[in-house]
Amino acid sequence: MKIYVLLFFFVAATMSAQVQIYYDSAKQQEMLVGILNEKDLFHPLFKPYIDAFYDTYLPDAQIIEKIKSIPFDYNIKIILGTWCGDSQEQIPPFLKILHTIRFPSSNVTWIAVDRKKRPHANVSDYETLKIERIPTFIFFRNNQEMGRIVETPKASLEKDWLEILSK
Repeated sequence: MKIYVLLFFFVAATMSAQVQIYYDSAKQQEMLVGILNEKDLFHPLFKPYIDAFYDTYLPDAQIIEKIKSIPFDYNIKIILGTWCGDSQEQIPPFLKILHTIRFPSSNVTWIAVDRKKRPHANVSDYETLKIERIPTFIFFRNNQEMGRIVETPKASLEKDWLEILSK
């Protein structure tokens, strides 16, 4: 019995306070919804995609160096669906870029949504983000949107990121 109690507290401690597991009865599928922290991306519902796409993604080193040379005075909001194929493919490489450039995790907000693109959590400005497709990566400087990558990048995640920062 003690092992189950410890296991419960371990799992509860690794999940952020606002993340929830939502069951979509129409698709008979569980998904994460709410405000996530980076550790939540390693939840069993999403970890297989981190495992599949993180290590295999090789960001363009020249572009990475250019991104690293720009001050990290901006924030990124990432809206994703753990059930969404594009999120499953794009979030792990984006996470790898964040790690590669050592982008501060405090400057990143992760928001997981259901199939109707609702976060099931109190996200004060969520409606103003006007999310139509996911994943959506929105870059902000001084609370002003600089640009966004929607669903799939035009060139690559890092090239699109640099283009947004260069505006």
